[in-house]
Amino acid sequence: MTDRLLTLRQASERLGCSYSFIFRAYKRGVLPVIKQGKFIRVSEQDLHLWIDARRIAQATITATADARTERAQRQRKAGLVPADDLRDQAA
Repeated sequence: MTDRLLTLRQASERLGCSYSFIFRAYKRGVLPVIKQGKFIRVSEQDLHLWIDARRIAQATITATADARTERAQRQRKAGLVPADDLRDQAA
């Protein structure tokens, strides 16, 4: 199986993000790339691995939401935030 090489623009379209986000990831060295002369390419397989490495588990998302809710409740009890101003921070 041949691994398809994508341009940075194609990679950004695949991810549904801006070109500048992908370009910055490349410049910071966090996105693995292949340089062909002046051309920069991203291996399709490397792009999938890069995405998987940044996947957040559902348990982490739930724990973060719970922590925000608890913090908001503590702030309200301490009188730091008026009750009217609090939004549902767990969402």
